[in-house]
Amino acid sequence: MGQLPNGRRSPRSLFFRDIVQGALLGDFARDLGLPGAVVQVALNFVPIVGSLCALRDAAANWRVKDQQGVALNLLAIVPVVGAVAKTAELWRHVGRLRRGFDVSFRIRRQQPAG
Repeated sequence: MGQLPNGRRSPRSLFFRDIVQGALLGDFARDLGLPGAVVQVALNFVPIVGSLCALRDAAANWRVKDQQGVALNLLAIVPVVGAVAKTAELWRHVGRLRRGFDVSFRIRRQQPAG
């Protein structure tokens, strides 16, 4: 349903796919666009869900040997200390949002006009 006649995905299906990847895959996602990055950041601030996302992202950071990401995500699980860690992680996410914007812009430019 999300396919265009030329075999490419429609912008709407790419948008929703990106949101799902941001919500479910988090830091495991390879090419996360702006919508996915925004969802990932927002979910980090939801109680309980944010802790689960922090565990998931810590595992992803461990996999790519990002020690700073692992440490911040593990601290984000602790209730009081977590606020400081989440603020630091938010600053790291600013870079992720910028990359997400770049990915979204690159995909948008590759889509045929009309």
